[in-house]
Amino acid sequence: SRALGKRGLPRALFLVSLVLTILSYRLGTLLLCGYLCFDWKWPFIHNFSQLSLEKREQILKRWSRERLLIPLRVVFVLIKLFCLHNFFSRTDENSNNLVLEAIGYHVEDTREALKKKKPQEERPLQKGIIETRLENDSTLVQALIEQGFQVTEDPEHNVYKIKCDVVIVGSGCGGGVTAALLASSGLKVVVLEKGNYFVGEDYSSLEGPSMLELYEAGGFFSSIDGNIMILAGSTVGGGSAVNWAASIRSPNSLLQEWSVDHKIHFFRSSN
Repeated sequence: SRALGKRGLPRALFLVSLVLTILSYRLGTLLLCGYLCFDWKWPFIHNFSQLSLEKREQILKRWSRERLLIPLRVVFVLIKLFCLHNFFSRTDENSNNLVLEAIGYHVEDTREALKKKKPQEERPLQKGIIETRLENDSTLVQALIEQGFQVTEDPEHNVYKIKCDVVIVGSGCGGGVTAALLASSGLKVVVLEKGNYFVGEDYSSLEGPSMLELYEAGGFFSSIDGNIMILAGSTVGGGSAVNWAASIRSPNSLLQEWSVDHKIHFFRSSN
């Protein structure tokens, strides 16, 4: 429950809590698990925790293929993911994980090695980035003014208005490239990114904290029916901050659609 809460999934937390509460009762278990909760001995119907391991496994397998009661499949996916993630990512105070050692997978904390190198005077995007989590109302306005933006206060709506030419939501592969092209042409561009800004020495190379730093909902973002898990980047740079070295070339049919149907001439280039 703590993991669900930390990752900002209140609906998922409510759904899992509701199903677990229902399973704590015999009638609730009968409703969600069917005949598998029956027994020849008193009390004839058992709640989920009283069932044998084999029957509980059968129930979970059935939930994983559920087509009518979609919430049950979502609950199965969430519990499975969080159990496995917690099992493989939990570390002690020394960043050691006995499970990883047992399977022969060794991860080194890269932060200390990077700090020993000659420190950079400033981070790559330091000149143009404003981290709102580190600002208050007055310092945020001053930071925007220092970046060359005109800021006016709107007391009636309790907001500040920023004068710019373009606002881009998201700093990933699409937003980042678009912002660079527009800014290089002389336009004033504001890029909004809800994720935080990290550089190499901020990362530990450990799965648990890195998932929280890099991905939307800590990597536990799924479609409503639970069929698809979506690894969506949620940091400055978006997915490009994670996938910086391997990209799949867009098929020619897609490039043709963009260039002809949507009149985006940039994609007419063979490069």
